[in-house]
Amino acid sequence: MPRQPFLPTYEEKPYSVGYFSLDSKPEFAKLIGLCIGIWSYVDNEIGTMFGLLLGMQSQAALEVFLSLRRASNQRDALSAAAKHRLDGETKLAFDAVMILYKSLESQRNDLAHGCFGTIENIDDALLWIKIEHHVHFMADAITTEGRGIFRTDRHELLKRNMFVYN
Repeated sequence: MPRQPFLPTYEEKPYSVGYFSLDSKPEFAKLIGLCIGIWSYVDNEIGTMFGLLLGMQSQAALEVFLSLRRASNQRDALSAAAKHRLDGETKLAFDAVMILYKSLESQRNDLAHGCFGTIENIDDALLWIKIEHHVHFMADAITTEGRGIFRTDRHELLKRNMFVYN
């Protein structure tokens, strides 16, 4: 099941977010590790596809592709090659694979670069928040509360941007 917004379903539930969260959720930690670990093989297949499009004998082309560290640049290079090498249903299939690849890559990146948390007494749920939202929440809380200003809901900024996997 895709992640769901924390609000309003879990609004009143006690929760915590921190590096220790995955310790209490080994089944989630294992799945996250598998998703991250397997991704190198997905990238390998994308590189192989690029090689097939340009001719597997082109070591120079493969090295150029591998030097493109950002996946968006690799996708652009693949699409440029496919535009000149594929047509008809093969090109449509390629475009569909690239849409799926981009979506799965985004989900993998969220797992690899997000922050996690737990909801008290709910074993089959894992909180997730983008690191940038967590950083903004922490900075806001530290500076605001450091000036003696306390919001009615001190975690409002966090809750608005949290999601739940279950």
